[in-house]
Formats: sequence, structure tokens, C-alpha cells
Amino acid sequence: MGHTDTIGLLVRDGSGRLAVGVATSGAEFAHPGRVGDAPIVGSGFYATAAGAAAVSGDGDRLLRHLIAGAVVGRLRSGAAVADAAAGVMAEVAAADAGAQAAVVAMDAGGQTAASATRGGFVAAVWEGGGVRLREVPAVGGQPAWTHSCR
Repeated sequence: MGHTDTIGLLVRDGSGRLAVGVATSGAEFAHPGRVGDAPIVGSGFYATAAGAAAVSGDGDRLLRHLIAGAVVGRLRSGAAVADAAAGVMAEVAAADAGAQAAVVAMDAGGQTAASATRGGFVAAVWEGGGVRLREVPAVGGQPAWTHSCR
């Protein structure tokens, strides 16, 4: 099996409505009884008129942080999308130094940002009529991202 991780998709339509969808690869590697964050509203994904967010990482550990809801909450309070994403990731890294987490976010105006607790996480962004891969800025000094299939 090749490399896999959660896939999060943030979209904004022509009317400015936001939506988010997630698909997880975590089930393949789950311990019996495991429930990850991907299917939990506010944890693995969240969208309102203020913004949208999707999360990838150690789903079992990330459930308690409600990352997607926290990022969108900051957007609702007026934070810039990059500040919202990085601020929540910094809180996660401080609360759980071993956590591997990443979030991608979009504000109501369609601006995007991403942040991670570790380096090496990659996000795809549609810009200039094509898809560009970008390494996501990391807030913690943890070792590089390791993928769930390794």
C-alpha cells in the first residue's frame, strides 16, 4: 500500500458559501474500538459562514482538541486565517507535545492557510488555474511528520 493520510477538501462556491469534506485512511490502521477525529463535527471538520477547516493527524489523540471548530471559532471572532490555524496548532503542540496534527482552513473571503505541529505535512492548493503542493508551516519543534501507512 502506498502513502495515505486523511484528505480534507475546502470549497467556496460562486455565492460565497463554504463547505468541507473529509475522507480518512485511518480505518486501515485502526486499533479495535478506535474512533478517530475525521467523522466528528468540530474535531475533524467544520464549516460555517465564517470559515471552514479540515484536520489530519493522530485522530485518537486529536479528538479532545476539537481543532476544526476552534479554528473556525477564531475566524468567527475576526482572526486572519493564517493566525487562526497557527494559533490552534500552537495550543495543540503545547497541550500534547507528541501529537501529530495539521489543519487546513479557509475564511469567508476564500483566503486559505494551513499549519501543523510537525514539519513535512503537504497541502495541495488551487491557484492560478492549477494545483500547487506546499509544505505546511510547523509551529512545534517535533520530529517530521510520519504517515499512517509507515
